[in-house]
Amino acid sequence: MKKILYILICILCLTACQSNEVEPQVKTGMLFLSLYPGPRPSVKTRSNQDDLLAIRITRKDGKNFANGSQYLEYVVTDATEKFIMEEGTFLIHAYSQNQNTWHNDNGGKGSACYVGDTEVTVAHDSTSYCIYEVPMTNYAVTLTLPELFHDLFSSYTFTVTSGNRTVSLREGEKAYFSPYEAGFTYQLSATNIDGDQHSASAILYTNVQRGKLYNLRYNFASSSTSGGIDIIISDDTTTDDTNIDF
Repeated sequence: MKKILYILICILCLTACQSNEVEPQVKTGMLFLSLYPGPRPSVKTRSNQDDLLAIRITRKDGKNFANGSQYLEYVVTDATEKFIMEEGTFLIHAYSQNQNTWHNDNGGKGSACYVGDTEVTVAHDSTSYCIYEVPMTNYAVTLTLPELFHDLFSSYTFTVTSGNRTVSLREGEKAYFSPYEAGFTYQLSATNIDGDQHSASAILYTNVQRGKLYNLRYNFASSSTSGGIDIIISDDTTTDDTNIDF
């Protein structure tokens, strides 16, 4: 009987000691995440709604967060977000939520796609600031016709092909393609007001880079022995144009 009583007393003492133990405190700091250059980019999807950027934060050391999660994830609603974070080094992965669907957005014309990665360290009881970029990962093609084109031609068809995708564009519309394909091929066919059909040969353009808008600007040639038209390919960040004459 004394032996049983002794065991019960030991169990009660052990339980009391365990209940008085203090869990180790998680050391934290303040983190401000700011999108460069702001405001946040958005993507028009097939439903014509803004496809917001998302952020996924993971620990660089591969460990879980104190709450057991492998990562923190949220949708960007402001150009600057504030967090109370555990101390440590973190990987910031920012992306538009159309990573797997941008090819099919907007009736098959595609949409802009964004991805960016950066790293930030948060120290205990301090404030850290991180400015992250989310560059565009694909590129766009658009069409500009000369001013008198519609007076001379009653209809036209303009197609752009890259990889296994062929997209038909009207003037001012944009189609998006992957820079990992071997450039794009474009072709213009038109019917003049007399009913004569004209179809130019397909032309391959290979000097593509992600994040650019390639504007295919057709102009009537001011002087041409063949009576053709000039095509100027330009992008949104370069002043050097590539001229192609028919």
